[in-house]
Amino acid sequence: MLPQMAPLNQGTSAYHHIHAIYTRDPTQGTLLGATGHRAEEVKASWRGFLDYAILHDRRNEYFIQTGGVRIHVFEIYLNNVLREAAADSASVISDLLVPERPARGFQGTRMRVYEVKLATEHQVRGVLMDRIEGCAEEKALCDWAGRFLVSHARLEATAVPYSEQDDEAAVLAVRITHLFARTLMYTMKEMDTKGNTPDRWEQGGFDAFARQVFFFTSRGLRVEFVLPAFPCKSSNLNRVSGYAPDKAEEIALRTLWWFTMDVEEYYPPGARITIVSDGIAVADCLGMHDEFADQYFAHLNVLKEEYFPSDPRIELISLHQLLEDKNGNAAPNNLPIDLPSYTETTTTEAAVNVRKLVIATAGIDDSAMRKAMEGAAQVKRNKEAAVAAMRKLQRQRQLDGGTSRRSTKKMDETAWKLHQTIRQDQTADEAFAAMYTDYVRFHMEDLADNPLRKLHPAHRQRLASSIGWEMILRHQAISNLLTVLFPHAVRFSVHALPNNGPAFAVDIMSRYRYQVSAVRAVRDFAPVDRKGVLQIPAPWNGCIAKIHGAAKHMLTTSGAVRDSIAEGAFLWEWTHDGGPAGTKWFRLQFTRTEAEHAWAKKYGAEQWKALVTGVGFGELRRFRREPLIVEEHEEPAPVVLLSRKKKLKLRLARKGRKVKQILGMSWKGFCRFTKGMWNNAVAGSEVVLDLNDLLTD
Repeated sequence: MLPQMAPLNQGTSAYHHIHAIYTRDPTQGTLLGATGHRAEEVKASWRGFLDYAILHDRRNEYFIQTGGVRIHVFEIYLNNVLREAAADSASVISDLLVPERPARGFQGTRMRVYEVKLATEHQVRGVLMDRIEGCAEEKALCDWAGRFLVSHARLEATAVPYSEQDDEAAVLAVRITHLFARTLMYTMKEMDTKGNTPDRWEQGGFDAFARQVFFFTSRGLRVEFVLPAFPCKSSNLNRVSGYAPDKAEEIALRTLWWFTMDVEEYYPPGARITIVSDGIAVADCLGMHDEFADQYFAHLNVLKEEYFPSDPRIELISLHQLLEDKNGNAAPNNLPIDLPSYTETTTTEAAVNVRKLVIATAGIDDSAMRKAMEGAAQVKRNKEAAVAAMRKLQRQRQLDGGTSRRSTKKMDETAWKLHQTIRQDQTADEAFAAMYTDYVRFHMEDLADNPLRKLHPAHRQRLASSIGWEMILRHQAISNLLTVLFPHAVRFSVHALPNNGPAFAVDIMSRYRYQVSAVRAVRDFAPVDRKGVLQIPAPWNGCIAKIHGAAKHMLTTSGAVRDSIAEGAFLWEWTHDGGPAGTKWFRLQFTRTEAEHAWAKKYGAEQWKALVTGVGFGELRRFRREPLIVEEHEEPAPVVLLSRKKKLKLRLARKGRKVKQILGMSWKGFCRFTKGMWNNAVAGSEVVLDLNDLLTD
């Protein structure tokens, strides 16, 4: 969950009707564990209260037998049990009977319970949720969600006995936490107005991470991590080289795999990272066809099986697979949910059903988000008014000249109050507004290469705003879904977070195993400006380039590679390492010496591009918008000419085309541009120009 969304995670979906998911002993009824937003209340009121209701006071009980699994469904009436409960238990349960969010449809003291005992576990699983009195569609959805979650949530670990006093397990958890901090963890560097970093790893994040890891080390089990990521390649061909996974995805998968291997050095049971590919849930917002998103996941699976065949350390699943009920309980179809369509993409029925099911099961209501935006706007207006008042006060002080001590003291007090207003800590509303702004900025860039780029800039801005809003809603729905399906796993995120839990930001292109640098300009290795919640460099938003003979890989954009090629800086090849997966990357080789770079800098980049590419300026602009790789299976030829030993070789063909069309300037102007050294050039001949002569003036 994004931290900005924590106070806004409200709604009427099945997720918001669930109080807790618990496990208990099958014979004694002892509570083994509970998770959920009211888990602590359930733990406090279990003994002598909830356990009695669940074991001895079931109402309207029936069972469903599907796929060899027998699910018991019943209701409990807490009023009957409350009269027999102890006074302290009654006070503890009072909060449980008074919902925090009345809009959730909480029905007082009536609750519905789903319980199942799987043959492979010595425990009983249970889901405690509201008794729904709404429409038939809502009842059917919540009933399916209860049956699905009680049998598919990852709750196996709670059946294993453990000790809270296991010092060795605590030490192992701390070691794994330190390993994460120095390898995968992404830390935000930007400061607020008071010079403080938003990162909260040292202020509670370290302890939260260690506690989650201790859950597994205390039981001697493999540490479980879950990461929603690898949706699909960006639809912007100025960012990516194509729509299939390439070398960037390979490096990211290998980085995660190496992290699990390093965990094994400290802790022999090791770790497993479950990657949930969520592309099908957001493909229509990203301008990607559903079919391409499915192909991306299929290619990613091939890549994973080639490099980590049958390796339990890395698990790759899609939302299709995650929501597939293995017991044969079919999810409700034709849900009454209208999904907005902002981009011109083709959809599939299966993908649309998955999107609707995710939103209906774990979606949120955006009314709280709208209130947060209004609150942020009000805070902004207050700060702007404070700044204006401060400036007015300063002008008044200059005019008065500080004649009166009382007047000066009053001005100082007013200035202090205004100063406090201007520099107050960021509110929750402002944090959400900043996150939303970053989403909009990201999608404005993404739409730059979309057919929708032809829209008026104002229309494109509104479109990006709508897409950003919808993306926040869907990302939060996915986060809620993973919360209930992976209740004990340590959750990773590819968004920048303060790292104080429940999710922790990871840089899956981390340098600790591979020398990878995120750059925005290939020639001078200018680093990416990492600001905002979406700006952790991700493999699906770029491609890999590597200069021949260098050890470092560059995570960059295809547009940056194309610009360096157009400048004549590199020869290039779209190559791969071989194998069934065939991950591809740009192999670059310098074509210009330092003298040539100085020449290009002196006379301008546009003229240099026209010279080395042999195209006019208009054609050059069209070339920069076209994808470098038109077909995935074609090996394109280089588009620049070779230069060696400080000499540039350029073949001029006057036949059929005017020189102005080839060079972007008149022949007379070009001769004057090169000091007349080309006056005797013959059509079709090869002319060698010594660049050192041009650098002498």
